[in-house]
Amino acid sequence: MDQDLYIAFIEKCVGRTIDEAVTMALSGEEVVDAMWPLNDRFKPKFHQIASLPYDAHYEKEADDAIEALVFKDDNWSSVSGQAWRVLLERQQQAIVFFQLQADEPFVPIPEDLSPVHYPAAAWLFVLRGWTLPFPVADRSGLATPPNTPKSNLTSH
Repeated sequence: MDQDLYIAFIEKCVGRTIDEAVTMALSGEEVVDAMWPLNDRFKPKFHQIASLPYDAHYEKEADDAIEALVFKDDNWSSVSGQAWRVLLERQQQAIVFFQLQADEPFVPIPEDLSPVHYPAAAWLFVLRGWTLPFPVADRSGLATPPNTPKSNLTSH
């Protein structure tokens, strides 16, 4: 997590410095709820994404994609397939990790942060720069559909 980037996002949302805020924390269960909307991004191309091997060289691109999603509502159309694979692995591991600790506090937020901003706050705090807590799942057994692009997942 890039703390400065996270603070900039929170301050943009609440309209004041974080030093002035009374904080609380999103629980593991709330983090899982915040991760869930990313499924809509992965679902149309899940098998294509999941069949790619995980390559740590694409973690920086995945971090940039999260930042672009949060600050620019980017649709990830220019994100490589390999970075999509990193993003999928992070999201799925986050769901498992935080489900196992559903009642624990994790993501610090101002009390008056609108719930509409919880997902983006969790994505920045958890997924950006995250070290995976579990071994990478081997999904190489999934069949790759014909005409799967090698560099990105845009439809032709």
